[in-house]
Amino acid sequence: MIFCKKSYLLIIIYFCLQACAAQKEHPETFRDRLVLLDKKIAQDPQNASLYLQRAYALDSAQNYLKALTDVNETLKLNNKNVNAYYLRGLLKIKLDDASGAINDFNKIILLDPKNANAYYQRALIRLQVKDKSGACMELKKALEYKHPKAQEMIEKNCTK
Repeated sequence: MIFCKKSYLLIIIYFCLQACAAQKEHPETFRDRLVLLDKKIAQDPQNASLYLQRAYALDSAQNYLKALTDVNETLKLNNKNVNAYYLRGLLKIKLDDASGAINDFNKIILLDPKNANAYYQRALIRLQVKDKSGACMELKKALEYKHPKAQEMIEKNCTK
Protein backbone atom coordinates (compact mmCIF):
# COMPACT_ATOMS: atom_id res chain seq x y z
CA MET A 1 0.00 0.00 0.00
CA ILE A 2 2.81 2.44 0.86
CA PHE A 3 4.56 1.53 -2.38
CA CYS A 4 1.40 2.39 -4.35
CA LYS A 5 1.07 5.76 -2.65
CA LYS A 6 4.73 6.58 -3.32
CA SER A 7 4.44 5.51 -6.94
CA TYR A 8 1.28 7.56 -7.34
CA LEU A 9 2.98 10.58 -5.76
CA LEU A 10 6.02 10.17 -8.04
CA ILE A 11 3.76 10.04 -11.09
CA ILE A 12 2.00 13.25 -10.01
CA ILE A 13 5.34 14.98 -9.41
CA TYR A 14 6.60 13.81 -12.81
CA PHE A 15 3.56 15.25 -14.60
CA CYS A 16 3.81 18.51 -12.65
CA LEU A 17 7.46 18.85 -13.66
CA GLN A 18 6.55 18.14 -17.28
CA ALA A 19 3.88 20.86 -17.15
CA CYS A 20 6.36 23.34 -15.65
CA ALA A 21 8.90 22.51 -18.36
CA ALA A 22 6.27 23.01 -21.05
CA GLN A 23 5.40 26.44 -19.61
CA LYS A 24 9.06 27.46 -19.73
CA GLU A 25 9.19 26.46 -23.39
CA HIS A 26 6.22 28.78 -24.08
CA PRO A 27 6.82 31.84 -21.89
CA GLU A 28 4.34 33.99 -23.82
CA THR A 29 2.15 35.75 -21.33
CA PHE A 30 -0.88 37.88 -21.93
CA ARG A 31 1.18 41.04 -21.56
CA ASP A 32 3.81 39.72 -23.98
CA ARG A 33 1.08 38.98 -26.49
CA LEU A 34 -0.34 42.49 -26.20
CA VAL A 35 3.10 44.05 -26.57
CA LEU A 36 3.71 41.94 -29.67
CA LEU A 37 0.34 42.92 -31.15
CA ASP A 38 1.01 46.59 -30.36
CA LYS A 39 4.30 46.38 -32.26
CA LYS A 40 2.72 44.60 -35.21
CA ILE A 41 -0.08 47.18 -35.37
CA ALA A 42 2.46 50.01 -35.27
CA GLN A 43 4.27 48.39 -38.21
CA ASP A 44 1.09 47.62 -40.16
CA PRO A 45 -1.74 49.92 -38.99
CA GLN A 46 -3.97 48.96 -41.95
CA ASN A 47 -4.09 45.28 -40.98
CA ALA A 48 -7.62 44.70 -39.69
CA SER A 49 -6.88 41.19 -38.43
CA LEU A 50 -4.27 42.50 -35.97
CA TYR A 51 -6.82 44.79 -34.34
CA LEU A 52 -9.26 41.91 -34.12
CA GLN A 53 -6.65 39.63 -32.53
CA ARG A 54 -5.92 42.29 -29.93
CA ALA A 55 -9.65 42.78 -29.35
CA TYR A 56 -10.05 39.07 -28.59
CA ALA A 57 -7.14 39.26 -26.16
CA LEU A 58 -8.59 42.33 -24.44
CA ASP A 59 -12.01 40.68 -24.26
CA SER A 60 -10.51 37.64 -22.54
CA ALA A 61 -8.94 40.05 -20.03
CA GLN A 62 -12.38 41.63 -19.51
CA ASN A 63 -11.18 44.96 -20.86
CA TYR A 64 -14.35 45.40 -22.89
CA LEU A 65 -14.06 49.09 -23.75
CA LYS A 66 -10.56 48.76 -25.21
CA ALA A 67 -11.64 45.60 -27.02
CA LEU A 68 -14.58 47.53 -28.46
CA THR A 69 -12.23 50.24 -29.70
CA ASP A 70 -10.13 47.65 -31.52
CA VAL A 71 -13.17 45.95 -33.03
CA ASN A 72 -14.40 49.31 -34.29
CA GLU A 73 -11.00 49.87 -35.89
CA THR A 74 -11.23 46.44 -37.50
CA LEU A 75 -14.60 47.34 -38.96
CA LYS A 76 -13.33 50.70 -40.25
CA LEU A 77 -10.72 48.75 -42.20
CA ASN A 78 -13.01 45.89 -43.23
CA ASN A 79 -16.74 46.50 -42.85
CA LYS A 80 -17.64 42.98 -44.01
CA ASN A 81 -15.82 41.12 -41.24
CA VAL A 82 -18.46 38.84 -39.72
CA ASN A 83 -16.17 37.82 -36.84
CA ALA A 84 -15.66 41.45 -35.87
CA TYR A 85 -19.42 42.12 -35.83
CA TYR A 86 -19.93 38.99 -33.75
CA LEU A 87 -17.31 39.98 -31.19
CA ARG A 88 -18.67 43.52 -31.09
CA GLY A 89 -22.16 42.15 -30.49
CA LEU A 90 -20.89 40.04 -27.60
CA LEU A 91 -18.98 43.01 -26.18
CA LYS A 92 -22.09 45.19 -26.38
CA ILE A 93 -24.04 42.54 -24.47
CA LYS A 94 -21.36 42.63 -21.76
CA LEU A 95 -21.60 46.43 -21.74
CA ASP A 96 -25.44 46.31 -21.41
CA ASP A 97 -26.12 47.62 -24.90
CA ALA A 98 -28.68 45.08 -26.09
CA SER A 99 -29.98 47.19 -28.97
CA GLY A 100 -26.44 47.80 -30.22
CA ALA A 101 -25.75 44.07 -30.01
CA ILE A 102 -28.89 43.27 -31.99
CA ASN A 103 -27.76 45.74 -34.67
CA ASP A 104 -24.46 43.89 -34.95
CA PHE A 105 -26.15 40.50 -35.18
CA ASN A 106 -28.52 41.97 -37.81
CA LYS A 107 -25.49 43.08 -39.81
CA ILE A 108 -24.06 39.55 -39.63
CA ILE A 109 -27.31 38.12 -40.97
CA LEU A 110 -27.24 40.62 -43.85
CA LEU A 111 -23.70 39.48 -44.69
CA ASP A 112 -24.28 35.79 -43.93
CA PRO A 113 -28.01 34.91 -43.86
CA LYS A 114 -27.34 31.37 -42.59
CA ASN A 115 -25.26 32.39 -39.57
CA ALA A 116 -26.75 30.27 -36.77
CA ASN A 117 -24.74 32.06 -34.07
CA ALA A 118 -26.24 35.45 -34.93
CA TYR A 119 -29.80 34.08 -34.72
CA TYR A 120 -28.96 32.34 -31.46
CA GLN A 121 -27.51 35.48 -29.88
CA ARG A 122 -30.52 37.53 -30.96
CA ALA A 123 -32.73 34.88 -29.34
CA LEU A 124 -30.83 35.15 -26.06
CA ILE A 125 -31.25 38.93 -26.08
CA ARG A 126 -34.96 38.59 -26.81
CA LEU A 127 -35.30 36.18 -23.90
CA GLN A 128 -33.62 38.74 -21.63
CA VAL A 129 -36.12 41.43 -22.63
CA LYS A 130 -39.02 38.98 -22.21
CA ASP A 131 -39.82 38.73 -25.95
CA LYS A 132 -40.51 35.02 -25.83
CA SER A 133 -42.26 34.72 -29.21
CA GLY A 134 -39.47 36.65 -30.94
CA ALA A 135 -36.87 34.50 -29.18
CA CYS A 136 -38.60 31.32 -30.30
CA MET A 137 -38.62 32.49 -33.93
CA GLU A 138 -34.90 33.25 -33.67
CA LEU A 139 -34.20 29.88 -32.05
CA LYS A 140 -36.04 28.08 -34.86
CA LYS A 141 -33.83 29.87 -37.39
CA ALA A 142 -30.74 28.98 -35.34
CA LEU A 143 -31.89 25.35 -35.31
CA GLU A 144 -32.55 25.42 -39.06
CA TYR A 145 -28.92 26.46 -39.54
CA LYS A 146 -27.68 23.80 -37.10
CA HIS A 147 -26.82 25.74 -33.94
CA PRO A 148 -25.84 23.06 -31.38
CA LYS A 149 -27.79 24.58 -28.47
CA ALA A 150 -30.91 25.74 -30.29
CA GLN A 151 -32.97 22.56 -29.81
CA GLU A 152 -32.33 22.55 -26.05
CA MET A 153 -33.31 26.22 -25.77
CA ILE A 154 -36.47 25.63 -27.83
CA GLU A 155 -37.50 22.79 -25.53
CA LYS A 156 -36.78 24.92 -22.48
CA ASN A 157 -38.46 28.12 -23.64
CA CYS A 158 -40.83 27.49 -26.54
CA THR A 159 -42.76 24.30 -25.89
CA LYS A 160 -45.81 24.86 -23.72
